[in-house]
Amino acid sequence: MSLYSIWARKRYEEEHRKIAEDQERHNQMQLSEWLDAKKMEESMIFVDQDNTLLLLSGMEHVARLGSWANDHSKFANIMGYHVGVLPRPHALGFLGECRRIAKVYVLTAGVTHFQEEVLKTVNMLDAVDGVFGRDRYHEVPKGKKSILIDNLPHNHPNSVAKLDAMGGGMFVKVPDWEGENPKDNALMGLLPNLRKVFDTSLVA
Repeated sequence: MSLYSIWARKRYEEEHRKIAEDQERHNQMQLSEWLDAKKMEESMIFVDQDNTLLLLSGMEHVARLGSWANDHSKFANIMGYHVGVLPRPHALGFLGECRRIAKVYVLTAGVTHFQEEVLKTVNMLDAVDGVFGRDRYHEVPKGKKSILIDNLPHNHPNSVAKLDAMGGGMFVKVPDWEGENPKDNALMGLLPNLRKVFDTSLVA
């Protein structure tokens, strides 16, 4: 066999080895992405809306909270109701971080369509994977690992109904959001423990 033939053979083997290694890396990457997606499908974070993510109240009440509340509130006519909507500090950032951990749904005792309009007013509707009001409790998805975050006690009838709709799960209580503390950090303070509970590598 000539030197050229030996060189050509080695080059052919090296190229095919590289192709095989690249294919293996691609397969591993696809498997990892599939496992991460599967983990997220089975993991769900349910967040209450009123007094947890935001304050929904009459315009007069929000106006009385002071200049900070007025500057950060959205005033709207929602289905005939004149309301003020004041998001909890860091609420949008919190939802974004939660979506890197699991599917995120708003679970509220209100009526779905009305609450969707409230969320839309403060640009939160697109920050979650779905909204389930009491009229849609029968449609709430069930996950292998689910958490409910709410301002009400776990034994409050509303909380009990939500947990039942979820098919059970962990419960995390947060302080009421009444719009009075612009430095409120209750939601962001939950993230370290949420990451531990879901044991995910999706969060940097």
